[in-house]
Parts: sequence; C-alpha cells; structure tokens
Amino acid sequence: MASPFSMLGMLSKARRAASKRISSTDDNNSDSRSIASVSKEDKKAKKQSSKILRALEEKSKEGGKDTLFPTTSSGLTTVVPEATTTSQPFSGKPARTASVGTDELGFSVVPQQATTTIPSESTSVDPFNTITPSGPNSVEPSRTASVGTEELSFSVIPQPTTRTTTPSESPARTASVGTEELGFCVVPQQITTTTITPPIEPTRPSSVKTDQSDFSIGKAQDQEWTAVSGDVEPSNASQLLRPTLAAEIQDLTREKDDLAMRLKAAEEAAAKSRAESEERIQHLLDGNAELNEGNASLLKEADRLLDESKEARERARVLEEDKETLVAELRSLKARHDLLTQEKAKQDEELRLVQEETEDLAAELRALRAEKEELRDEVEAEKQTRVALEEEKAGLATEIRELQAEIDTRDEELETKSSRVSDLEWDSADMKEQMAQLREDLLRTSRRLVEARNGEAEKTTELTNQMRRLHDRFGSTERQNRMLKDQLQSHLDELQSRRADDRQPSSYAVNSATRLKHTSVVTDDAVRIVALLNSEIFQAAACLSDKDFGDRSATVEGHNLEVEALRVKVKEYLGDDMVTVLESVSSHRDGQEFDPWPLQIAFQVCLAYCCNRIITSWYPCHWEYDAFLETLYSRIQGVEEPKAAERWRAITRARLGPSDNRKTQMIEFMCSSLLNILVLSGWSKDCPLTRSIMESFEDKLSIVATLAIRLHVMLGEDRSPERLETLFIPPGTDFDDEFMDNDYAEGNESDDGDEVVCTSDIGLRRVTRDGINVIVKPKVIVPAVLEQMGL
Repeated sequence: MASPFSMLGMLSKARRAASKRISSTDDNNSDSRSIASVSKEDKKAKKQSSKILRALEEKSKEGGKDTLFPTTSSGLTTVVPEATTTSQPFSGKPARTASVGTDELGFSVVPQQATTTIPSESTSVDPFNTITPSGPNSVEPSRTASVGTEELSFSVIPQPTTRTTTPSESPARTASVGTEELGFCVVPQQITTTTITPPIEPTRPSSVKTDQSDFSIGKAQDQEWTAVSGDVEPSNASQLLRPTLAAEIQDLTREKDDLAMRLKAAEEAAAKSRAESEERIQHLLDGNAELNEGNASLLKEADRLLDESKEARERARVLEEDKETLVAELRSLKARHDLLTQEKAKQDEELRLVQEETEDLAAELRALRAEKEELRDEVEAEKQTRVALEEEKAGLATEIRELQAEIDTRDEELETKSSRVSDLEWDSADMKEQMAQLREDLLRTSRRLVEARNGEAEKTTELTNQMRRLHDRFGSTERQNRMLKDQLQSHLDELQSRRADDRQPSSYAVNSATRLKHTSVVTDDAVRIVALLNSEIFQAAACLSDKDFGDRSATVEGHNLEVEALRVKVKEYLGDDMVTVLESVSSHRDGQEFDPWPLQIAFQVCLAYCCNRIITSWYPCHWEYDAFLETLYSRIQGVEEPKAAERWRAITRARLGPSDNRKTQMIEFMCSSLLNILVLSGWSKDCPLTRSIMESFEDKLSIVATLAIRLHVMLGEDRSPERLETLFIPPGTDFDDEFMDNDYAEGNESDDGDEVVCTSDIGLRRVTRDGINVIVKPKVIVPAVLEQMGL
C-alpha cells in the first residue's frame, strides 16, 4: 500500500488538475468535453480521498497518532527523504498565448521569471485538512496562475527549471493548497526554488470567440509542475470602443475587486490556520469529517467557479456580438467616410473648375474694360471728326452756292461749246472712216502674213517691217484719236457736272447724242483692238511653235511634285484634254515626225489667257489685290449710286494703271506661262537654247503686252453705265453658239452641249442693266476639232 504522504500528494495533484480544467481547456476541446472531464476528475479525487482516509485510519489503529504525524524534528526527519535536485526537460512545443479580444481589451499575458523563498521551520495545513509533507523527494513546486479578471484571458506556460532544494536542520511538513482553488500557497521556509527561464519563443496568438477560452498548457503527467508567474502587459487599446464595451469592462472590474476581497479573506483564513496548525495536527483524526466537508465545499466551489466561467463565457459572447456590431458600424462609417471623401474630391474639383472659370471671366472682363476704354476713345475721336466734318460741310455749302452761281454763268458758255463739239464729232467720224480703212488694210495684211508664215525668211522680215510701219502709223492715228476723244470726254464731263436740272430739252438731246456717239466710238475702238490683239496672239503662237527648241530628252515624270503642281496650274486655262495632248507630245522622240499644231494651239490659248487676266485685273502683275478690290467695288455698288461707283472704279483703275516697268513684268509673266507649256511638252525650261529663243521672242510679246495694256486702260477708265468687258470661256463650259464660235471647225459643225476644251480668241461683251450683249464672240476649241486634227 502506498504511504499516506504519497496519497496526500496524489490528492493534491487531483485537486489541482480539476481546478486547472475548470479554469482552462485545450484549444482542440469544446466546453462540453471540458465540463465532462472536470466531473471525471472530481470523482477520481473523491475516490482517492476516501482511500487516503481509510489508510490513515488503519495507520492510526496500528501505531497511534504520534507515529503517523511526528511533531518533533527527529520524527519528521525519518519521514522526509534526502534532498535531491530534479531537472525537468523543456517542452519543444511553442507556448500559445490565450488572448480574449486583444484588439478590444488591449492586453496579453506573458511569462516572467519568478524566485520563491519558502521560510523554514513552519508547518501549514490547508483549510481542508489536507497535509502535504515536505522533503527532498516530495517537495512539489506550486503553480501560480495569474488570472486577468477584467479580460478573462491568461497564459499558463510550463518552463524547464532547475530546482535546488536545501533542507533545513529541522525539516518541517508543508501543506500546500492549489492556487487554483483559494489563490494562495503555504510552503515550508528556507527552501529556495530558483526558476531559470530560457529565451521565450514567439508565441502564437489565438483569438477567443464568444463562448470559448483558449489557453496554452504544457502537460507533463508524471513530472512535477514548475512555478510560472504571468504578468499582464497591456497593449494599445482600440480607439473605437463604444460606451457599451466600457460598461462591460467596469462590470468586470467590479468582479475583480470582489475576487480580490475573497482572496484577502482566504489569506486571513490561512493565517488563522497556521496559528491553529498544531492543534489541528493533534486532532487530525477529528479532522477527517472536516476533510470530507472540505471536499464537499471544494466541489461546491468548483461548481460555483464553473457557473462563473459559464457566465464569463456568456459575457464574452455578448461582448463578441457587440464587437461584431461595432465592427459592422465601423465598416459602415468607413464606407460613409470614403463616400464623403469622394464627394469632397468632386466638390474640390468643381471648386477648382469654378475658380478657373472665374479667373477666365475676370480676364475677359478686364479685356472688355480695355476694349470699352478704346471704344470710348474712338467715340471721342469720332465726335471731334464729326464736328470738323460739320464745319467742313458748312464751308462746302457756301462753296456749292458759289459754284451754282458760276454754273449759271457758264451755261451760256456750254451752248457755244456744244456747236464746237458737233464740229469735233464730224471730224472724229471722218477719222473713224480712215481708221476703219486702216483696220481693213491691217487685217488683210495679217491674213497674208498667216498664209505666208512658211515662206522665205526675207519675205517674212519684209512683211514684219511693213507691219511695224503700219503699226506705227496706226499708233500715231490712235494717239490723235485718243487726244480728241479725251477732249470730248472732258467737255462732256464738265457739261454733265455743271448741269443743275434738266430744264433745257435741246441740251439733253445734245448730251444724249454725244453720249451715244462716245459709247459707239469706245465700242468700235475696243472691237478693233480686240481683233488686233487676237491676230497678234495667233501670229506669235505660230511663230513660236515653228522654233526648234532642241532635244526633248527631259520628259515629264508623273511622280514629280513640281510637275504635278504645274499640271494643276495649267489645267486652269488649257483643260484636261489639252494637257493630255501635250503630255502625248512629250512621249514622241527625236527622229519621229513632229506635229506643231498642238503646241501652237497651247501657245495661243496661253497668251489669250494671260492677256485676258491683264485686261480684267485691277492691278496687273499684283494679282493678290484683285479679290480685295473687286469685293470693295461690289460693296460700293451696293451703297452708292451707279455713277459714283463707276467714277470710283475709273479713278482707281487710272491710279493703278500699268507703267513702263509694269510692261516688263507682264512680258515676264507671259514668258513664264509659255515655258510651263514647253515643260509639259517635254522640253526643259533651263535649257540655254530655250532661254535664247524666249529672249528673242520678247519683241513679239511686247506688241501683245502693249495691246493688252491699251485695252486695260480703255475699259478701265470707261465711266459709262454700260461697261465693256472681255470674254474668256473657262474649260469645261457647255458650248453655246449664241455666245461663242468654234475655231478651226469646218462649216461650224459643233453641237450645243459639247464641252469647251479651251479658248483661243478673246471676246468682247457689254454689261448693261438689262443684261449682257456679246459684241465679239470668243473662239473656242471643242473635242471635235482635236479629233479632226488626229490629236
């Protein structure tokens, strides 16, 4: 049979194991299994207690009370074995720290090194009359459990320790009650237990749910437990605690205070038990009943602690639910905060846009203010100008009255001059007949020159000289006629400007007749010059097409950008069909028969286009001003009377009329256009032979330019409402025999509807208020002509 002391040690172990199972459970077991294990351990403890009591009764019967529990040091010496040093192995399993809601309650339990000094020569008996003997072999290190009453979480971690027990000269018996039941330990003095704690390995935190506690327990069934003390080290509390959680913490704090009071009462009871230990030892047999009662109270205490544990778990579950609620609220608050942040960003962006718009509006306002100041200055200047104009108007009114008086005095002079004008008109009619005769002679000469263009060079030179003499004669006659016409025009202008009212029918009849005669003279002159210009253009084109421009080695490259731009420019007056004919001419090689007709037609069309552009231009050789001046003239026609508009047109054309230097520019313009025709036909414009021919041809072009300038001046200075204009048909226009003639056609076989290829001769028309009257039809070339020529 086992000794009584070993049985008492087993009983103490059973009680401590039951208490530990009440206060902590393993991670892998549920609460129901923990309660069942506590019940089993409690039954085992009762059985062991009954066995111990029976063994004590038998021993008391055999040897008496003094032999069982010696009260002297000698007696105790025989019971207590020699001191030994016990080394327990260190468990390799990492300790697990139980933490209940560390992010809500803010603490963790960590083990600390502890040194316990046990006083010697003392004997303590637990409140339940359980005797724990002391000795080298029976000294059991007490286990210290630190319970966090506010949080209901702690960590019990076994540590490898080295115990050195020094027995006293008079060994005393020690009774130890598990700290799990009453929260204190009574051990013999002068027994020093040194605990060496190795470096703590990283703990693995475990989050405890609502109704379950997680503890880390190092188990060693057959080994002694080492004393481990745990300090509570608070961590940072969450900043999102709610009032409900604070109330729960206060309740747990009050419960902690209650437990502390009970612990203090238990310590006082332990002190009393020390004082009465001798008496209790003497009356040990009488204390068996008390032991049984203590066992019963222990079970009650265990039940009470179990109930408290359940209540604590329930509170923990409620706290966990509150925590989940708070977490959900926190998430909703975070989501709302994100939405508010996004809205704030949008508002900031809108504010920035509004600020930028405000700055733009402010800048625009400043610009408007500056513009307002400028307009104000302009208004002031206009006011001053208006005052000056009013003063000038008053002066002009006075001058008008004076001029009116002068007009009345000169009306008589006009009557005398009208007879003189009549005489001049008869002289002009005679000169007109002479000019008509000269024109017929000139036309006959031109026809003879055309028929004899392939004649001998001497005959051509003689005819050219004769033509020049005739031209000089015609020029002198033209100058005389021009002088007479200018005189007549000046008298007519003076007569019209000084007539206040149409009071004299005879004078109106004379002026009407004069105006009609003047219009007839201008028309006849224009017709004659247009015919002469077309003749000169034809002769120049025929003469130039007979020239030998040398080798056509430089052909047209279709992908050359410069040639493409040149082709687009030439199509403006030659048309697509004629450009195609010229490109086909460039494909002929030297040695093949060359037909000069396409080149002659192209030259004739090119010169006609250049002359028409010079005649109709407001500012010849400065083509960029044409559109502006034409637009300005159209606006003046819309706001002023026809006479004022025509007067402005005549004055402007006279001021911008051609000069000697301008004539040179016109010749260069025509030479450049003819060189473009040669390039499309396969020759190079940089060839020295080509340049030489063009320089020798400038005399012919000078005659053409002179006639074009004369028409430009004549038509530009005409102030009559019925204005004369040259007529040039653009390529692609439908053929209409009412307004144009078919050149080079036999029997005029063209049909209306054919498209015009190009224009070879310039026409003349009169623009009136009633419509357009074609005086000289322009000559055009239609596709049928090209087919007849085999082009």
